Order: sequence, then structure tokens, then C-alpha cells
Amino acid sequence: EAFASGTALSERARRAAARQPDSFLARTARNEPIDGRHVLAGARAGDPTCLALLAEEADYLAQGFASLVHLFSPELIIMGGGVSQAFDLMEDRLIERVRQDVMPPFRDVRILQARLGDNSGLVGAATLDARCMAFAQALADRLARAGMPSVIARASVMEAEARTRSSLRLGNELGVAWLV
Repeated sequence: EAFASGTALSERARRAAARQPDSFLARTARNEPIDGRHVLAGARAGDPTCLALLAEEADYLAQGFASLVHLFSPELIIMGGGVSQAFDLMEDRLIERVRQDVMPPFRDVRILQARLGDNSGLVGAATLDARCMAFAQALADRLARAGMPSVIARASVMEAEARTRSSLRLGNELGVAWLV
């Protein structure tokens, strides 16, 4: 998150705008605060600074993806979140760098852009929330049928709900959906 995220890209863009007063980013910064959307707009217009920033972002993402591939061995990585709006501009470099950085057995992992784009983390979190809440209710019902005192059953449901909230925070921080 500190290196490969919309926030990190925005910070690098602001520094680039300050270093290069005649650049697309510097001209944009005169009218509004710079963020990742401006990097994407500049890259699509062919601005070399913006293209270099996206190449750097792809390198950071590739390092993170390679680490996660070694940990989880997924067949597919689906990239979502705001930075994924530039996926088409980063795709080749991202795939090339991941394939360079992973061990040979993992080089066939596919990387795709999430269809939900910026909303993928939110939809994933809501889905996880719904599944966890359904599990928590089923657990409470089962405990009640087994004669468990309602206070213990409620505590079990509350723990399941707390785990859901923790998972939602983690999913939001990652912003990447993994299919194993």
C-alpha cells in the first residue's frame, strides 16, 4: 500500500509535478490537486512523465503480486481499485515483471482487470459480509437448537461479526481479489 496504490501514485505524481514545472502534471496542479486520475489522463495523452509513473507503479505492483503468488499460488490475479483504471497501460509491463520475479512453477499465473474496477473492493467486502453474517446466524440457530444458553450463542455470533469487520478492513486495504 505504501508503494503500490492510488495514494502512493498520487504522492509520486505531486513530487514529479514539483520537479518538472512545464509538465502535464505541473500544469494541472496549477488548477487542482494532483491525484492518480491525472497521471492516467496524462499517460493517455502520451505525457512521458505520466507514462514513467505508470511504469513505476506496474513495477511496484509486480513485486507485490509476485510475493503473493509465492504465498498463495493462485491461478489468477484480478486487479481492482482505482489504479486498475490504468490496467491497459500497465498490463504488458506488469505481466512481464511478475513472470521475471516469480519462480518457474508460478509463471503461468494470469493477471486480469476487475470488471468492477474501483468498486471491486466494496463489492467483495459486501459479499464477504453477507456470507459471514449468514454463517453467524446459522451458528446461532444451531447453538440454540443444541440447547446452548442464548448468551453464549449471542457471544458466538458477536465474534463472527467481529471477524467479518476485521476481514472487511483487510479486504479494503488490499483492494485485490484473489481466486485460488
